[in-house]
Amino acid sequence: MVLASKYWLLITIDAAGLRKIQEITAAKNFFIHKFREPNTFSNISDAEIQRQLLHLC
Repeated sequence: MVLASKYWLLITIDAAGLRKIQEITAAKNFFIHKFREPNTFSNISDAEIQRQLLHLC
């Protein structure tokens, strides 16, 4: 199963060593639009998603 949110979340570590999570809305909207078929997230592998994203470049 793919954890799709990893494609639109930016996780950083601040100066205090705390984890900070930011959602990149444009990336999320693009991802959901591109892979919006029903149950796509559970039926497609990370490798296939990454292949399709690289193909778009």
